[in-house]
Amino acid sequence: MRLLVVMPGFDLGGITTSAINFCTEMSRTGKHVDLLVMDRTTVNIAGVNQIQIEGMRSYWNLSFNDIKQARWYNIGLLIGLAFLKKMLNKSGKWLPVIFHNYHLPKHYDVVMAFRQTGACYYFASHCVKADKSIALIHGNLHYMHETKTWDYMFPLFDKIACVSNAVSEDFKEAFPAVADRICALYNMFDVEGIKAKSCEDCPIKVDQSKINIVTVSRIDLWHKKINRISEACAELKKRGVNNFHWYIVGDGPALEENVQLSQTLGVYDLITFCGAMSNPFSLQVQCDFSVLTSITEAYSMAVIESKILCKPIVVMRYAGIEEALKDGEEGIVVEQSVDALCDAIYRLVTDNTLLSQLTENLIKKPYTNDICHSQFMALLK
Repeated sequence: MRLLVVMPGFDLGGITTSAINFCTEMSRTGKHVDLLVMDRTTVNIAGVNQIQIEGMRSYWNLSFNDIKQARWYNIGLLIGLAFLKKMLNKSGKWLPVIFHNYHLPKHYDVVMAFRQTGACYYFASHCVKADKSIALIHGNLHYMHETKTWDYMFPLFDKIACVSNAVSEDFKEAFPAVADRICALYNMFDVEGIKAKSCEDCPIKVDQSKINIVTVSRIDLWHKKINRISEACAELKKRGVNNFHWYIVGDGPALEENVQLSQTLGVYDLITFCGAMSNPFSLQVQCDFSVLTSITEAYSMAVIESKILCKPIVVMRYAGIEEALKDGEEGIVVEQSVDALCDAIYRLVTDNTLLSQLTENLIKKPYTNDICHSQFMALLK
């Protein structure tokens, strides 16, 4: 199978990780995988061939920084292109103009527009010759700012693959004209790679005399609700529980605000803000369990990564969580309140039997990508 994966860019985030994992798994299972990153970012994924947009079309997302870094003989041309882009963007004609008559030379069995953006969908549907075209959706419809810049292209794709059944049902209801093309395709994971990274040296050494908790997340106060961690620590302290330590891995716009909140609530000594880590798994494997405080997730990678490492996880309920986690067997699902979160953590911190049983369940049934593979093959029929 000749497979092309199209991404608009490779900025840090869950979708980028998902794309890397997908390409890795497809290559590992014998597919010929080409990866095209539209913003000219170069990446190195074992077994995956990266290709580029050639010529002036590579400036589809032209910015001032591109002009500043250009060779002197290209500056005038790029300034003119920038003015053209500014004019055409208002009417939505920029992409049709910049990619007019542009096609990749290869013919593919499958092309996948891996991120729900106008540029990614347009390129995959207009500039690639393929027998089957698939548009991916990684977000929850109810928490998206808008979809009109890309949802009009749904009819151009053979399949529209959402990251979970819960997400796909929402999109079927919102877009009944293409409901028969909408289905689920779970994220794939580099299971062996995650396990290998968990064995690497970690710059942070945890105190094994305590119960250690870890949260890996973008630091914000809206979707991820990281402020709940400090609030939960304060409540647990009131309940007389302080034999634990909570590690928060990640960066984001609300990092400093969360640090200040932990100080205000008097729980800074119970929390370590680790910042972004290139390898969070080496810390996760040292901890006893994970916690996810989000109000919504399309299909949480943090949940699956915790399962791969055989670490139980406490998750605050969102639509579709039952697709990723078996409540009471692999972790604990609680309602969206700090009190409910505290109740679950209190049980795990004070009941070694419960924590041990959840851990043992995960060890007995190791995570695999089998369901994701079955979903992918069903897309091709």
